[in-house]
Formats: sequence, C-alpha cells, structure tokens
Amino acid sequence: MSTVTVSNSAEVIAVLSESDQSLLEQQKPETNAAAVYKEPDRHLPLKLKPMDEKEISRFAKDVVWEQSKAGKRIKLPFNMWKVSMQKCQVTYDDYTKLDPDRRDIVTAHWISVRNHQLTYNDPKTKYLVMNVTQHLLRGKCCGNNCRHCPFNHENVPEHLRNQKKWNGAFYEDVNNLY
Repeated sequence: MSTVTVSNSAEVIAVLSESDQSLLEQQKPETNAAAVYKEPDRHLPLKLKPMDEKEISRFAKDVVWEQSKAGKRIKLPFNMWKVSMQKCQVTYDDYTKLDPDRRDIVTAHWISVRNHQLTYNDPKTKYLVMNVTQHLLRGKCCGNNCRHCPFNHENVPEHLRNQKKWNGAFYEDVNNLY
C-alpha cells in the first residue's frame, strides 16, 4: 500500500492499493478539458428511409388487423395517424364558407380521426360514415363516390363523379340533401 496526496481545494490523504492507484492514474486527464467517455463498440442507430403514404398504410393495415383480431381498441401507428390528420385539415377560408351543418360534419370527421376511429356518425342523418383513415388503410379508391375519399375519386365512374363536388373539406352531393 502507498499513500497518495490528492489536492483539490483541501488536501486529502488516502491509502490506496497498487491497483487502485493505477486506476487513478489512468483516469487523470492530460489536459484541463473535460473528459469524454467513449465506447468503442457503440454506433449511432441507422437512419431509416422515409416511408411513403402507401408503405405507411400497408404497415398500419397489418397493425390494425392484429389489434382487431386480438379484440383490442384500435390504436393507429403514429405515422398513419399523422397522415390521416394531415388529410383532414381544412383551411380557415374553406371552413368559414361552410354552413353550420357542414361544419358539424367537418368537426365529427376530425374528432373521429383524432381519436383513432375509422368511422363516425353523420351528425344529421346518423348514418355511419367512413373517415379518411379507413380509406387510406384500403390503399386505393373503392369507386363508391365516398365523402372523404383521399384519392380524388380516381376509380369512380364518370356518371357518378359528377354527382359530388369538393367543397374544400369533403365531397358533397350536388343535389344537396340538406
């Protein structure tokens, strides 16, 4: 055993074994700069490539299927939820042009998407309506002239496509059922 004097603001005398002393000498910084702890075998995580909308939908579809099969409440993966929330955004100008009945539809739709639901009840007719998340999970336009189709009604026959128009928030009947 040997005696080592370590001085900071006050002198401290400690009795160390030779192995403790060699550890202390190894840890002494050669400069007054702060010591940096390095792990030689540690690497940064790999940066994942960004997923497009179809890949996000495909992944989310599998997750939703597993959750529903297990009888759990559906909780969308964050990326899918984020895409759905972006799709149901309405500009202030478009929103102010809507009458109160249509604003109720926008609100019901937004709340259902925010709460990870796939459908909502129409505030006026009480019919069950699929929201944009349900359509995105399908991955393509079904051709049924849906209210919240995120695919611009690409598979809707021409004679049906003319029956609905985009009002800035959703597709509504030209005949105006309200």
